[in-house]
Amino acid sequence: MISDNFESKSKFEQAYYFEMQGKTEEAIHHYAGIGKDEPRHREALLSMAALYSKLNRTIDSLFCFEKAVSIEPDYLSIFNIGNIYYKLSDYKKAVLFFDRARGMRENFMPAKLMLGLAFSRMNNFTAAESCFHEVLTVSPANEVALIALSMLKYERGDFESSEELSNRILLINPSNVTAKKLRYKVLLNLGRIEESKEEVLDLSKTDKKYTDYSAYVSALPLETFSDKYGTMDSKIETLEKKAEETHDPKTMVSLSLCYLLRGDSDSAIEFLYKAREVS
Repeated sequence: MISDNFESKSKFEQAYYFEMQGKTEEAIHHYAGIGKDEPRHREALLSMAALYSKLNRTIDSLFCFEKAVSIEPDYLSIFNIGNIYYKLSDYKKAVLFFDRARGMRENFMPAKLMLGLAFSRMNNFTAAESCFHEVLTVSPANEVALIALSMLKYERGDFESSEELSNRILLINPSNVTAKKLRYKVLLNLGRIEESKEEVLDLSKTDKKYTDYSAYVSALPLETFSDKYGTMDSKIETLEKKAEETHDPKTMVSLSLCYLLRGDSDSAIEFLYKAREVS
């Protein structure tokens, strides 16, 4: 609860006004002023912690959250401290705070989810998997938990389970690019080359990274692709003939690159996969 002191309330309202106006630095300055007069003003500390986080001033944010928790612990602040340690790659400390937050609020799924992610970063895959399953028991459509578990299965070589999880994600959200990218890798490892290729072709039409690059290349003037060795079309013609005669994977990779530079991503992917098949 905000201090009953009238002056303190007035200062807090002024700081909050600056915060709502998007004047972050001014808001922090006023919240800090409250802290000088009342070092245990918890609401000012939490407000500063959130604003420092917004400015990517991670250590300042951590200091404010920890000071607020020392005054009165709450599961959200403890969870946020865990997030900061996770961001700092201090996964052992992150685990301690996520577990503490989970203990304070058993049904707080974000703590369980982040605990699983921290365990996976520490290569404690059994504990990570347990956390993800715990989240999915309560929230079966949680895409983050499904992706994390699918990636975990993939990294451990369980490609069948990874594919099953990827398929579950795509049933929930057919436009989930991360799941599509993971699925084409899984299919590749399962030896289902044609299905993997179709997945990449679909990605090339929907993923912004692919479509932005294709649009950029298509907008380049034709002379960009010409040099003393001829035009891009003549290079493609020569390489296609050589690839057909020799079935050489390096030639097919070169041909794939030429098609990519010409803006024909479908043909580029086609020849990249052909190179894999014959290598």
